[in-house]
Amino acid sequence: MYAGDYSAVNPKYSHGNSKRLEKTEKPYYRISKSVLLTAKERKDEAPAKVYGDIMEAAGTNMKKQAVLVPRDLEQVRNAQRAAREVTKISKDAQYNAYEVGIETNFMRKFEVFPDVKYACTHFGMVEEFEKLLNREDIPAIIVECDTTFNIGNYFVTWVTFRHTEFYDLPDNPMPTVGLACMIHTKKLQSSHEYFWNMLKDEIPSLQTAKNVLICTDEEKSIVNAIQKICI
Repeated sequence: MYAGDYSAVNPKYSHGNSKRLEKTEKPYYRISKSVLLTAKERKDEAPAKVYGDIMEAAGTNMKKQAVLVPRDLEQVRNAQRAAREVTKISKDAQYNAYEVGIETNFMRKFEVFPDVKYACTHFGMVEEFEKLLNREDIPAIIVECDTTFNIGNYFVTWVTFRHTEFYDLPDNPMPTVGLACMIHTKKLQSSHEYFWNMLKDEIPSLQTAKNVLICTDEEKSIVNAIQKICI
């Protein structure tokens, strides 16, 4: 809150959230220091887990939530990142990749020698995928694997699946959902084995599922890797 000569205020020099109506039209409450301290103390845990625990501890009283709950997940991530900066042992690219894995839980494995491989998966999508396995009341799950993107010195291989819980309608087709991806420098069979080994570790039931059809563009390295790891 500003107390003083309002005629001296020039709105042209406002910045950040002060330009957003949804922020300026309601009172601003500073988050309690204890909330940020909690996030910093749990700097190595998943941000979503920390955020959920703080929300639960605050209870349902909206007035308490205004100061005892982080504004959003990003505020938890920022507090955790600040805490890790204090004890950070390195600032190089490899360590930054390691930090991304901790912060997001998206990157599951990474290797930099003899070639770069980052294997990632989304836990929320893994849960959705596992709910569809071995179901007899829905169509078989089509899983697609393709080295889709070439981004400069790297390739990106995506594994997607058709979410068969939804109907496939002419004007509203069955959604295709991203399950996992790998960023890699070489299109080798060993690279794809590395990727599918990660998927096998994260989704053990994939190997025994009876209602999964894996489709590829017949790239030999991908086909051989899937046959070796999953079949």
